[in-house]
Amino acid sequence: MGNGAHAASSSSPSDNHTVLRLQQRGRRSDEYKVVLDSGASFFIHRSAVERARLYEGIRLDGVELDQLVRESEFFSAREKALDLAARREHSRRELAQKLRRKRFPDDAIRDVLDELEDRGIIDDRRFARLWTEARLRKRPEGRVQVIAGLMQRGLTREVAEECVREVYEQRAQLVSAALRRAAERAWRSAGGSFESAVRRLVRRGFGYGEARDAVLALNNLEKSDFTGE
Repeated sequence: MGNGAHAASSSSPSDNHTVLRLQQRGRRSDEYKVVLDSGASFFIHRSAVERARLYEGIRLDGVELDQLVRESEFFSAREKALDLAARREHSRRELAQKLRRKRFPDDAIRDVLDELEDRGIIDDRRFARLWTEARLRKRPEGRVQVIAGLMQRGLTREVAEECVREVYEQRAQLVSAALRRAAERAWRSAGGSFESAVRRLVRRGFGYGEARDAVLALNNLEKSDFTGE
């Protein structure tokens, strides 16, 4: 929806408007351009046209016009959100940010995301688990960094910590493989320096103990080889 829709929706209840032109945006488009006698124009969704039984020459008062615009904004925002959700998993905040960039109003975004959550199309906990698993496969990091990444995507610390804990407990093989790959990279980057490799892993969110043990295991070494124990 463009600025014209918001301008048109600011009419007072006593205002009357005539639809001068009602034109489909494209042969396969679900949007129609509405041109009013005031000179304002905006796009609305096909569902709103059908519900309101719009036609050229129909008279609308301010209340009817506001309802028409709000309904159209909701359907258009939902259509965009469904398209985005079909491409990959999103957190609620990610979708909200993308819809705001498309200039949908906040109330339409809120209502759309509430509906998609109720239908299970978006689920922050499912997103967190899948994102964590993908992160471990593609860019192995420790819990601290993974949790921080989820929080940057709009999840609360509580939900992020809970979902990461679940993945680390239930996908031990995945976590172990991720730690080994991270240790291999750290070892190569450190030029074979034990302490430098461990520090690199710690900076990637791994605990010191697991970082040390991973580097030791990578080289079939014992702690005594480096600590004198």
